[in-house]
Amino acid sequence: MRPNWGFAAGGFAVITALAVVTSVQMQNQVSDLEDENATLEAQMRTTTSGLAQQLQETDTQLAQQAILFTVISDEDTKEIEVTSANGDAVAVYKWSPGTGMGYVECDGMPSLQPGKVYQLWITTADEAVPLSTFQTSEGWCQVTMDLTFLEARPSGIGISVEDVPGGVEQPSEGWAMYAHFPRGN
Repeated sequence: MRPNWGFAAGGFAVITALAVVTSVQMQNQVSDLEDENATLEAQMRTTTSGLAQQLQETDTQLAQQAILFTVISDEDTKEIEVTSANGDAVAVYKWSPGTGMGYVECDGMPSLQPGKVYQLWITTADEAVPLSTFQTSEGWCQVTMDLTFLEARPSGIGISVEDVPGGVEQPSEGWAMYAHFPRGN
């Protein structure tokens, strides 16, 4: 009996074709898995970034609350009214002289044009020290301050209106609100 090489070659061709089809299917599955993996990695990066931002915001809020608590609970807390030139807006600066912590609460502050911010300042005999920028909500604000870095004795507190959202190093216009500290505080 003679081997049927045609039948063997046909069988080999079928097996080869099945192997090629299986290989292509497996390659497609690997490619799909790689795509799914890349999508999951991107989602993880986005989620991680969002969580890091939320954590930073929470840390900032906790630090602000700690300052408020420090000032409110201090028996020696001082207070001064910060006034606007026209008297429409009222702000009160409360601080704890022993800790260097304080906060400003304002009411009746006018809304600002887009691109403008309020900026808080502490003045000394020699300079105006820039602090944080802020926006008001329906004319109201509460801005905490940690002045432990300040070496010179503060002589006043001011609020300016600035064009730069991140703030400036020197007030660009006159004070929107200002108060001199009484001597001895």
